[in-house]
Amino acid sequence: MSIRILSTTDMHASKLGMTLDFTSLKPDLLIDNGDFLIGNLFSLYCYLKKEISPLTRLANDLGYDVMIPGNHDLDYGLDWLRSQVKALKAPYICANLYDACNQRIFPAYHIHSLANGQKILVIGLLTGAFSQLTKESFVCQSLVKDPIQTLDQVLHDIESQGISTDLLCVAYHGGILQDPVNGKWLYYPSVEDQAYDLMNRFPQIDSLICGHQHFVNAACHPNGVAMMQPGSHGRYIGLQEFDHGQVQKNQVLSSNEAIPNYCQREYLEDILTDYQDWLKTTINLEAFAQYLRETYDADRCCLDLGKDLSLASIQQKLIPPFPVSSYLIEGERLIECYYAYQKKHPHIYLSPSLDDLRKDQTYKVIASPGILPPERLREDHLAPVLEDYLFTQIKPDWLS
Repeated sequence: MSIRILSTTDMHASKLGMTLDFTSLKPDLLIDNGDFLIGNLFSLYCYLKKEISPLTRLANDLGYDVMIPGNHDLDYGLDWLRSQVKALKAPYICANLYDACNQRIFPAYHIHSLANGQKILVIGLLTGAFSQLTKESFVCQSLVKDPIQTLDQVLHDIESQGISTDLLCVAYHGGILQDPVNGKWLYYPSVEDQAYDLMNRFPQIDSLICGHQHFVNAACHPNGVAMMQPGSHGRYIGLQEFDHGQVQKNQVLSSNEAIPNYCQREYLEDILTDYQDWLKTTINLEAFAQYLRETYDADRCCLDLGKDLSLASIQQKLIPPFPVSSYLIEGERLIECYYAYQKKHPHIYLSPSLDDLRKDQTYKVIASPGILPPERLREDHLAPVLEDYLFTQIKPDWLS
């Protein structure tokens, strides 16, 4: 008997994701692999305006059978995520996410039963690099244990309980660093992306869904594990079909081609209208620069955000994945770079100004792209700095 699994990952509150309708694809299991609730200014606006995010309602409307957290789903704190999970219809699982008291926060797994009597065991896992990825203020709220050790223990516990299912699906919010077929390293080793290790060490897995990197991948390990990594932002859908435990299909579909009809949801249209008005709000540039200096322990902040300081304009300037970077640069060269850039870009902003800058001193500068020379680059920062700044500045309406 066949089993059809559809998967999404890293939806990040995308506008495309708000219009999807999976009904026509008739999945036996529809799973989201994390980072569904948070990921752009719209998700922040939803957080600020509604105690239960409209994106939580969207997850219910989409009909997920199982969901797991991604690292960004905890960006508004553990209490907030717990409140959203209470409003979800789908089981929300994660085997290796623990609270500060070393108690597992969500169930480790879910057994999804089909009408024909078949059962799918789904185990959720979060990237082991969570503490390096989350906000500093939230690091000590939770603990993410090693995914590989956790999976080994959970499988042992399930076996000891005599639980029997027809298919094992592991949903892992992390990426892959090795070629899934031959094991060749494609990137440097990292605990952030251990999908290949999971495939290689646990041949009993039928379906391994991964994500986090926003990459598109589908392949089968020589031991039979079918790996799926369905992109991001609702642009792709993972399709896996199994017959008596044997993989028949393992492919990534374009959502534009796979879904014939899109769904307009009025409750999202209403808040999107208000959101567009909110995007006209302007920020205090000096306060934003000070936030960046303090966050990245920099001496100076150098930005080119243009004349228009509205949220709509700034989010177009701070381009992901690396909206700002840290540089180490000599004072004399910083002065030269500033004036050279200013000739063509008059809205360059330096904080503090050049007044007390010494030519013979080296400075750590946090800057937007293109201003300072690449040979002085120290680190690119993979962070949604505008959203993070606003999160610290604006109190949610429902807390007032």
